[in-house]
Amino acid sequence: MFTLCPNCSQQQELTAEQLRVTRAILYCPQCAIHFDALEQLSDSRHDARPASSGEGVSGSTPIPPFAPVQEPSNRHGHKLGAFSGRYRLSGSDSPAMLPWEQARQVANPHWRPGVLAGLLLLAGQLLYFHGDGISQNHLLRRFCQPLKCPLPAYQNAAELAIVSNALEPLPDHGHLFKVLVVNQAAFAQTYPEIDLTLQDYEGNAIAHRRFRLKDYLLNPEAASIQPDAMVELRLHIAPTTQNVGGYTFDLAY
Repeated sequence: MFTLCPNCSQQQELTAEQLRVTRAILYCPQCAIHFDALEQLSDSRHDARPASSGEGVSGSTPIPPFAPVQEPSNRHGHKLGAFSGRYRLSGSDSPAMLPWEQARQVANPHWRPGVLAGLLLLAGQLLYFHGDGISQNHLLRRFCQPLKCPLPAYQNAAELAIVSNALEPLPDHGHLFKVLVVNQAAFAQTYPEIDLTLQDYEGNAIAHRRFRLKDYLLNPEAASIQPDAMVELRLHIAPTTQNVGGYTFDLAY
């Protein structure tokens, strides 16, 4: 591409990269001025024409060569590249945006706090409505273990393996119910509730009760079953008006 100095009609050859680096503001060493290269930009050479001031060079007057200007570099001393020594941009120049450049959008400084507040609100809603289910997630608990995150106690009756159980008669005509369980979970669990049903010899239910932790533990708030630990749960059953011939039970939370 080619352009002309509007003052002396000096022709200069340049590339698109040089236009970008200089932001289309060129320096004419012939008359020592800066000018907008886009005003006379052309893909072909311009025909020589006299200078507008009458003091410019004629077609027969030899044109002195351009004075080389040092190629700019950044603060680390690296060359910026693709910049001819024939073109120079003054630090005081502030050229307009080039036609092919897009305006840079300035980000709103308030969007980050807004996004953070939205995420915190979402997390709070999830914990409020689904906190129990989320807290039982194995990946979440493994992530929170080293961080000491305050999570509800882990409770999963499916990971309590029943080793043995028995219902033994007592001298006072009552019964002692015993069940031996192992915590197969990777985390400590609270003690379960025991749903016990007594039956007669024909399999009919004669008594039923769901025993809470306070019914068979001295300190239920501090009690927990550690991973791979085996514990025995004991219930003292009061005498019944009918003979007990069998039982069913379930461990639940």
